[in-house]
Amino acid sequence: MHPEPRRRLSPLQKRLPGGRTAVTICVGVRCKDGLLIAADRQMTSPSYTFHECKLHSLKWKNGRAVWGFTAKNADILNIFWPKLEERFATDAVITRGEIADALKEVLSATLSKKEHFATLFGAWTDGENSILLHSEGTIVMETGPWEIIGYGDSPLSRYLRGMFLKCPNRTVFQASMMAIYLVRQAKTYDGQYVGGGTDVYMIDENHCTRVIDVAQTDILEKEMQRIEVITMALFATLSDSASSSDWIERRYKEFRGKVDPFCERIRQMK
Repeated sequence: MHPEPRRRLSPLQKRLPGGRTAVTICVGVRCKDGLLIAADRQMTSPSYTFHECKLHSLKWKNGRAVWGFTAKNADILNIFWPKLEERFATDAVITRGEIADALKEVLSATLSKKEHFATLFGAWTDGENSILLHSEGTIVMETGPWEIIGYGDSPLSRYLRGMFLKCPNRTVFQASMMAIYLVRQAKTYDGQYVGGGTDVYMIDENHCTRVIDVAQTDILEKEMQRIEVITMALFATLSDSASSSDWIERRYKEFRGKVDPFCERIRQMK
């Protein structure tokens, strides 16, 4: 887990001919003790693909935010990002009820009518509840506790979203595992425009911005994949009439040996 990153612009943003495309998956989750945005890293140019973080953070006098984007032409970020930082300046006071209008101001000053640019914008302000916003063009809307945008917003991701909504009162760290899992499934099954590593930016219960970067999420993805395998092995054993009590006990121990340390790791995240 890393502290809040500094703003940075990739050299690729200025060197790629013909623009970049970020037709991606971006997931936003609002939790009982915070919120998060997760996204894959794949970017596409006219001639090749590469990987770059699509998540960013902001901090102003009485609040902070994390946000991600999808775009037909991702070079619009070069215009949008400085304007957003100017509007949400470090000495600005912007309350929860003013965030949507402030975001809309920046979008209206940045985008043409035909520009495809969407964001998920999660914020937490002093003394107020967190908020998760979804923008499409210059339209800004408050969302529910889970939202998905981009190419990976598919029947598969919506099915997983529905499953995760059945887990109430989740912590931001529990939700981060769910989001990482959802993005991994999109990378596996939802086509050529979703890929690379996965980034997670979150605001925790202490109103601090935290980052789970690709090195960490790669390990977490592999652990969850192993848990999937042993879950199916356990089901096969329990549902087989020929399974002996010793074999069932062995499978239970194998399952607990993988799942318990993983869950303990999540409980200990701070």
